[in-house]
Amino acid sequence: NTIDLQSLWVSDILITAEISVSAPGVKFIYALNAINPVNVPLPMGDELCYLDLKITDHSLLTANITFDVTIPSYIDLSTKYLYFYAWNMGNSLGWNGAPQEFYDSITYDLTANSLTFEIPMEGPIMLLVGISYGTEPPVTEPGDFTLTSDAGTPDEDGNFVLSWTESAGAESYSVYVSSTYISGESQLSVPLASNITGLTHTITDLPNGTYYFVVVAHNSAGNTLSNNLEVIVGTGEEIPGYNLLLVVVAFVSVSAIIIKKRRKQ
Repeated sequence: NTIDLQSLWVSDILITAEISVSAPGVKFIYALNAINPVNVPLPMGDELCYLDLKITDHSLLTANITFDVTIPSYIDLSTKYLYFYAWNMGNSLGWNGAPQEFYDSITYDLTANSLTFEIPMEGPIMLLVGISYGTEPPVTEPGDFTLTSDAGTPDEDGNFVLSWTESAGAESYSVYVSSTYISGESQLSVPLASNITGLTHTITDLPNGTYYFVVVAHNSAGNTLSNNLEVIVGTGEEIPGYNLLLVVVAFVSVSAIIIKKRRKQ
């Protein structure tokens, strides 16, 4: 099925969606807008349009959804960059920049001033996309990275150093700790340390207990979570009230950071 997206508010952008299904029943619902529907500015560039999508009976799709987009002539794709953002991915209440692999997958036709990209068939059923343009290369979310430490197994005195590999494109890092496994962004509240520009953080005098650490890499396009790192200090039995102490210390020492992006386990 080929659908030409129509809009009363966007007339100079032509968008066609190609959808392959195994049986009738899939509904492709969209709204193409010139005005930002969430009133939160896109992080980069001049806004071009907003595409709100909903797909029903998602399991009937047999291939990725392909979009062919023809851009107005006043935006020369040979000299301008397009930026793609998705709203509220990971319940972040913000715009999340498309990953580098998405940009790498786009094909351009400079003669027609058009481009082609795909949304994976196993991707989200509901999606709000913001597209903008500018003269600088797009900034993508920080790359994947790995967290380790020199703690013992178990650690005897609660003094050790967290270390992580560099996250490509990261501008800073934050360290989080929990007494339970960190299974999602909803468990991240106040960081133990933030605005870190290096690749290490020292932990001192941690009482007996079992702790789970995660480091978050930040830049203007979004955030990327490291793996969970479990550290057992002493017997692993926590001191009563120490979780409250961690929260108080973190609250006094740092500002809260909004976590926008995904978790890597």
